Amino acid sequence: MYPYTVTQWLFFFYFYCFFGWCFESSYVSLKNRRRVNRGFMRGPFLPLYGSGAIMMLVASSPFQSNLF
Repeated sequence: MYPYTVTQWLFFFYFYCFFGWCFESSYVSLKNRRRVNRGFMRGPFLPLYGSGAIMMLVASSPFQSNLF
């Protein structure tokens, strides 16, 4: 099993925060036919998506070497 470094964990968190913001803002903007910013922080981040991704990585780490 490959252990991640602290820098990699932070990168994963910020990447998924940004990707979640992009996805959700795009979806809501297309649905409402106007630009909607779904973030509540300064900058394009939604920490819910980053936290969820980190939890999924931690929960699935024991099964990383398993094909199924």
